Amino acid sequence: MYEEDKVKGKELDLKEEKEKSNIFRKLGALGKLYNITVHTRSLAGRIREFKSLVGRRIPLDNRTRWNSWYFMLSVAIEKESALDTYTKRNLDTLEKDYLSPKDWEALRTMKSFLQIFHQATPGLFWINLIAIRRNGYPYRDKDIHCILSR
Repeated sequence: MYEEDKVKGKELDLKEEKEKSNIFRKLGALGKLYNITVHTRSLAGRIREFKSLVGRRIPLDNRTRWNSWYFMLSVAIEKESALDTYTKRNLDTLEKDYLSPKDWEALRTMKSFLQIFHQATPGLFWINLIAIRRNGYPYRDKDIHCILSR
């Protein structure tokens, strides 16, 4: 019974992963890049292959980091050739997420757009910090140092 449940669980996980990939793919080039990034992190062998080819991981988007999509795009564009090689090596699972030259151009345009917000973010950090302090929320200096050292 347990082994059967384990297999069913894996099948459900795969089905959910495919559904999630399809949802992100609808976002176009950015969704395809997201799916490729998730693919590179999904198995230990893929992590090693990608890191040996690219030299580092591509940052994954994060709800709590304002610039996470910008950072993901920046690294991906910087490592475009190696990312393309990885995708071609894994075309059996990444065919629908292959980034065409038109997709790469769209990603560069998105990065340029998001760069404006990236450059504005440090100022917003300090504005928010001042507001937090004025409203009496405890914000210790060691917390500030931790945030700034990221």
